[in-house]
Amino acid sequence: TVVEMNAGSMLARVALKRGQHEKAKQYFQDVARLARASATSTDRLDMAAFFGEYLRDTGQRLEAARTWRMVAAHPEVDASVRVSAQRYLDELALSAEETVAAARDPLTLDTLIDSLAALPEKR
Repeated sequence: TVVEMNAGSMLARVALKRGQHEKAKQYFQDVARLARASATSTDRLDMAAFFGEYLRDTGQRLEAARTWRMVAAHPEVDASVRVSAQRYLDELALSAEETVAAARDPLTLDTLIDSLAALPEKR
């Protein structure tokens, strides 16, 4: 499961780099479904951090910020993922108003995975 999750996350990132946003979302949905079934918190957090890239690249800056804030603050996140999430968050250069909005209604890892996994599949 962990190998499938990592492979799916990497395929999603490749699709993002190619501008294939719908394909990337499908990969992330598949990974989220795997994450719901079985995975360590660190693997789930890795996927969440990568999904933040999708949100940013599709213009969903506040959702990306909420995602990266959750990842960076999670007590079980690997140090390198925490640093990356914080760097991505900083690179968004949110205004004071956006920062307040992103901090409202904090996201949890389970909520993110459940909402992503529940999206309808488009194949």
